[in-house]
Amino acid sequence: MVRYFFIFLQMFTVSLIVAQTENCIDDIKRCERLMDFQADSLFAEKNLYVNYVVKATNWEDETTVSNVQMHRKKDQLHFFSEQVSIYSDSKETVMVMPYQKVLMVSSIENQKANNKNIGDNFIELKKAFLESCEVVKCENITDGVKIIVLKNNPEKNDNSLLRITEMTYELNPKLGTVISVKINYTTDYKVKEITTTYKEYSEESSYDFLPVKSYISDRKGNLLTKFKDYEFIDNREEVASAKKNSQKK
Repeated sequence: MVRYFFIFLQMFTVSLIVAQTENCIDDIKRCERLMDFQADSLFAEKNLYVNYVVKATNWEDETTVSNVQMHRKKDQLHFFSEQVSIYSDSKETVMVMPYQKVLMVSSIENQKANNKNIGDNFIELKKAFLESCEVVKCENITDGVKIIVLKNNPEKNDNSLLRITEMTYELNPKLGTVISVKINYTTDYKVKEITTTYKEYSEESSYDFLPVKSYISDRKGNLLTKFKDYEFIDNREEVASAKKNSQKK
Protein backbone atom coordinates (compact mmCIF):
# COMPACT_ATOMS: atom_id res chain seq x y z
CA MET A 1 0.00 0.00 0.00
CA VAL A 2 2.85 2.33 0.92
CA ARG A 3 4.58 1.46 -2.35
CA TYR A 4 1.53 2.48 -4.39
CA PHE A 5 1.26 5.69 -2.39
CA PHE A 6 4.83 6.68 -3.30
CA ILE A 7 4.24 5.79 -6.95
CA PHE A 8 1.12 7.96 -6.95
CA LEU A 9 3.01 10.79 -5.19
CA GLN A 10 5.81 10.59 -7.76
CA MET A 11 3.35 10.67 -10.67
CA PHE A 12 1.50 13.61 -9.08
CA THR A 13 4.77 15.53 -8.58
CA VAL A 14 5.84 14.95 -12.19
CA SER A 15 2.41 16.05 -13.44
CA LEU A 16 2.58 19.17 -11.25
CA ILE A 17 6.04 20.08 -12.60
CA VAL A 18 4.88 19.60 -16.19
CA ALA A 19 1.78 21.75 -15.56
CA GLN A 20 3.87 24.50 -13.94
CA THR A 21 6.34 24.40 -16.85
CA GLU A 22 3.54 24.70 -19.40
CA ASN A 23 1.99 27.59 -17.45
CA CYS A 24 5.32 29.46 -17.39
CA ILE A 25 5.83 29.04 -21.15
CA ASP A 26 2.21 30.07 -21.76
CA ASP A 27 2.78 33.24 -19.70
CA ILE A 28 5.73 34.14 -21.92
CA LYS A 29 3.84 33.49 -25.15
CA ARG A 30 0.81 35.47 -24.01
CA CYS A 31 2.83 38.50 -22.85
CA GLU A 32 4.88 38.54 -26.06
CA ARG A 33 1.74 38.28 -28.17
CA LEU A 34 0.18 41.24 -26.34
CA MET A 35 3.35 43.28 -26.94
CA ASP A 36 3.73 42.31 -30.60
CA PHE A 37 4.89 45.37 -32.52
CA GLN A 38 4.66 43.93 -36.03
CA ALA A 39 2.49 45.41 -38.79
CA ASP A 40 0.33 42.28 -38.90
CA SER A 41 -0.13 42.01 -35.12
CA LEU A 42 -3.38 42.19 -33.17
CA PHE A 43 -2.87 45.92 -32.69
CA ALA A 44 -1.88 46.92 -36.23
CA GLU A 45 -4.66 49.52 -36.46
CA LYS A 46 -3.45 51.36 -33.36
CA ASN A 47 -0.77 54.01 -33.11
CA LEU A 48 1.75 52.32 -30.83
CA TYR A 49 4.81 53.56 -28.99
CA VAL A 50 7.52 51.52 -27.32
CA ASN A 51 10.61 52.67 -25.46
CA TYR A 52 13.27 50.13 -24.48
CA VAL A 53 16.97 49.83 -23.73
CA VAL A 54 19.21 47.18 -25.32
CA LYS A 55 22.46 46.31 -23.59
CA ALA A 56 24.80 44.04 -25.58
CA THR A 57 27.98 42.59 -24.04
CA ASN A 58 30.68 40.86 -26.09
CA TRP A 59 33.20 38.25 -24.94
CA GLU A 60 35.71 40.96 -23.98
CA ASP A 61 33.02 42.33 -21.63
CA GLU A 62 32.66 45.47 -23.74
CA THR A 63 29.13 46.82 -23.57
CA THR A 64 27.07 48.75 -26.11
CA VAL A 65 23.87 50.42 -24.96
CA SER A 66 21.07 51.48 -27.30
CA ASN A 67 18.15 53.58 -26.15
CA VAL A 68 15.33 52.82 -28.56
CA GLN A 69 12.10 54.65 -29.27
CA MET A 70 9.72 53.21 -31.82
CA HIS A 71 6.44 54.44 -33.27
CA ARG A 72 4.23 52.25 -35.44
CA LYS A 73 0.86 52.26 -37.15
CA LYS A 74 0.11 49.73 -39.88
CA ASP A 75 2.95 49.97 -42.44
CA GLN A 76 4.37 53.16 -40.96
CA LEU A 77 7.35 52.76 -38.67
CA HIS A 78 9.78 55.20 -37.07
CA PHE A 79 12.72 53.75 -35.15
CA PHE A 80 15.25 55.87 -33.25
CA SER A 81 18.45 54.92 -31.43
CA GLU A 82 21.96 56.31 -31.06
CA GLN A 83 23.16 54.09 -33.91
CA VAL A 84 20.40 54.49 -36.50
CA SER A 85 17.16 56.27 -37.36
CA ILE A 86 14.64 54.50 -39.61
CA TYR A 87 11.63 55.95 -41.40
CA SER A 88 9.42 53.51 -43.23
CA ASP A 89 6.03 53.46 -44.95
CA SER A 90 4.25 51.22 -47.46
CA LYS A 91 6.64 52.23 -50.27
CA GLU A 92 10.08 53.11 -48.96
CA THR A 93 12.47 52.79 -46.05
CA VAL A 94 15.09 55.38 -45.14
CA MET A 95 17.98 54.55 -42.82
CA VAL A 96 20.15 57.30 -41.34
CA MET A 97 23.41 56.12 -39.72
CA PRO A 98 25.10 59.16 -38.13
CA TYR A 99 28.34 57.46 -37.00
CA GLN A 100 29.01 56.08 -40.48
CA LYS A 101 27.51 59.17 -42.12
CA VAL A 102 25.46 56.96 -44.42
CA LEU A 103 21.99 57.61 -45.76
CA MET A 104 20.28 54.60 -47.35
CA VAL A 105 16.97 54.40 -49.22
CA SER A 106 15.36 51.06 -50.08
CA SER A 107 12.11 50.02 -51.69
CA ILE A 108 9.75 48.47 -49.18
CA GLU A 109 9.23 45.53 -51.54
CA ASN A 110 12.87 44.54 -51.26
CA GLN A 111 13.01 45.41 -47.57
CA LYS A 112 9.95 43.32 -46.73
CA ALA A 113 11.33 40.31 -48.58
CA ASN A 114 14.59 40.46 -46.62
CA ASN A 115 12.91 41.17 -43.29
CA LYS A 116 10.35 38.42 -43.85
CA ASN A 117 13.04 35.79 -44.35
CA ILE A 118 15.03 36.96 -41.33
CA GLY A 119 11.95 37.48 -39.17
CA ASP A 120 10.28 34.19 -40.10
CA ASN A 121 13.47 32.24 -39.42
CA PHE A 122 13.96 33.88 -36.02
CA ILE A 123 10.32 33.34 -35.04
CA GLU A 124 10.46 29.67 -35.98
CA LEU A 125 13.77 29.15 -34.17
CA LYS A 126 12.53 30.92 -31.06
CA LYS A 127 9.32 28.88 -31.16
CA ALA A 128 11.38 25.70 -31.33
CA PHE A 129 13.44 26.90 -28.36
CA LEU A 130 10.34 27.60 -26.23
CA GLU A 131 8.85 24.22 -27.14
CA SER A 132 12.02 22.28 -26.25
CA CYS A 133 13.72 24.27 -23.49
CA GLU A 134 14.00 23.36 -19.83
CA VAL A 135 12.38 25.68 -17.28
CA VAL A 136 14.99 25.94 -14.52
CA LYS A 137 13.25 28.71 -12.59
CA CYS A 138 9.70 30.07 -12.49
CA GLU A 139 8.70 32.06 -9.46
CA ASN A 140 6.93 35.21 -8.32
CA ILE A 141 9.32 37.82 -6.95
CA THR A 142 6.79 40.56 -6.17
CA ASP A 143 3.05 40.97 -6.56
CA GLY A 144 2.27 40.09 -10.16
CA VAL A 145 5.91 39.99 -11.33
CA LYS A 146 7.44 36.66 -12.29
CA ILE A 147 10.99 35.53 -13.16
CA ILE A 148 11.31 32.67 -15.65
CA VAL A 149 14.68 31.17 -16.58
CA LEU A 150 14.82 28.90 -19.62
CA LYS A 151 17.77 26.72 -20.55
CA ASN A 152 18.40 25.09 -23.91
CA ASN A 153 17.87 21.34 -23.94
CA PRO A 154 20.43 19.92 -26.43
CA GLU A 155 18.64 16.56 -26.49
CA LYS A 156 15.56 18.22 -28.05
CA ASN A 157 17.12 21.18 -29.87
CA ASP A 158 20.68 21.33 -31.24
CA ASN A 159 20.42 25.16 -31.20
CA SER A 160 22.99 25.46 -33.99
CA LEU A 161 21.18 28.41 -35.60
CA LEU A 162 19.66 30.30 -32.67
CA ARG A 163 22.79 29.83 -30.49
CA ILE A 164 20.96 30.56 -27.24
CA THR A 165 22.06 28.83 -24.04
CA GLU A 166 19.69 30.56 -21.64
CA MET A 167 16.88 33.13 -21.57
CA THR A 168 15.68 35.01 -18.50
CA TYR A 169 12.28 36.67 -18.60
CA GLU A 170 10.93 39.17 -16.13
CA LEU A 171 7.24 39.70 -16.81
CA ASN A 172 3.88 40.56 -15.37
CA PRO A 173 1.29 38.01 -16.54
CA LYS A 174 -1.54 39.96 -14.90
CA LEU A 175 -0.81 43.03 -17.00
CA GLY A 176 0.38 41.00 -19.99
CA THR A 177 3.71 42.85 -20.17
CA VAL A 178 7.33 41.81 -20.60
CA ILE A 179 9.58 43.84 -18.29
CA SER A 180 12.94 42.54 -19.48
CA VAL A 181 14.56 39.70 -21.41
CA LYS A 182 18.17 38.58 -21.02
CA ILE A 183 19.60 36.21 -23.63
CA ASN A 184 22.87 34.32 -23.11
CA TYR A 185 24.56 32.96 -26.22
CA THR A 186 26.95 30.12 -27.09
CA THR A 187 30.68 30.91 -27.19
CA ASP A 188 30.80 30.81 -31.00
CA TYR A 189 28.37 33.75 -31.27
CA LYS A 190 29.60 37.34 -31.63
CA VAL A 191 28.06 38.55 -28.35
CA LYS A 192 27.91 36.98 -24.90
CA GLU A 193 24.58 38.37 -23.79
CA ILE A 194 21.89 40.85 -24.74
CA THR A 195 19.45 42.35 -22.26
CA THR A 196 16.36 44.24 -23.39
CA THR A 197 14.54 46.29 -20.77
CA TYR A 198 11.13 47.74 -21.67
CA LYS A 199 10.46 51.17 -20.20
CA GLU A 200 7.16 52.04 -21.86
CA TYR A 201 4.67 50.40 -24.19
CA SER A 202 1.54 52.37 -24.92
CA GLU A 203 -0.99 53.61 -27.42
CA GLU A 204 -0.56 57.22 -28.51
CA SER A 205 -2.66 59.63 -30.54
CA SER A 206 -0.49 62.72 -30.97
CA TYR A 207 2.35 61.30 -33.09
CA ASP A 208 2.25 62.23 -36.79
CA PHE A 209 3.78 60.19 -39.58
CA LEU A 210 4.94 62.44 -42.42
CA PRO A 211 5.92 61.19 -45.90
CA VAL A 212 9.25 59.37 -45.61
CA LYS A 213 11.04 61.61 -48.13
CA SER A 214 10.25 64.74 -46.10
CA TYR A 215 12.66 63.60 -43.39
CA ILE A 216 15.65 63.64 -45.74
CA SER A 217 14.82 66.00 -48.63
CA ASP A 218 13.10 69.30 -49.34
CA ARG A 219 10.10 69.86 -51.60
CA LYS A 220 12.35 69.98 -54.67
CA GLY A 221 13.82 66.58 -53.86
CA ASN A 222 17.21 67.88 -52.73
CA LEU A 223 18.82 66.33 -49.67
CA LEU A 224 18.57 68.44 -46.54
CA THR A 225 21.73 70.38 -45.69
CA LYS A 226 22.37 68.32 -42.55
CA PHE A 227 23.00 65.32 -44.80
CA LYS A 228 25.39 67.08 -47.23
CA ASP A 229 28.42 65.12 -45.92
CA TYR A 230 26.62 61.76 -45.95
CA GLU A 231 27.17 58.95 -48.42
CA PHE A 232 23.88 58.38 -50.22
CA ILE A 233 22.98 54.80 -51.16
CA ASP A 234 19.87 54.25 -53.25
CA ASN A 235 18.92 50.57 -53.28
CA ARG A 236 15.75 51.37 -55.21
CA GLU A 237 17.83 51.61 -58.38
CA GLU A 238 19.13 48.06 -57.88
CA VAL A 239 15.60 46.73 -57.50
CA ALA A 240 14.38 48.63 -60.56
CA SER A 241 17.33 47.36 -62.59
CA ALA A 242 16.70 43.77 -61.50
CA LYS A 243 13.03 44.04 -62.49
CA LYS A 244 13.97 45.48 -65.86
CA ASN A 245 16.44 42.69 -66.57
CA SER A 246 13.95 39.99 -65.55
CA GLN A 247 11.35 41.46 -67.89
CA LYS A 248 13.81 41.33 -70.81
CA LYS A 249 14.31 37.62 -70.22
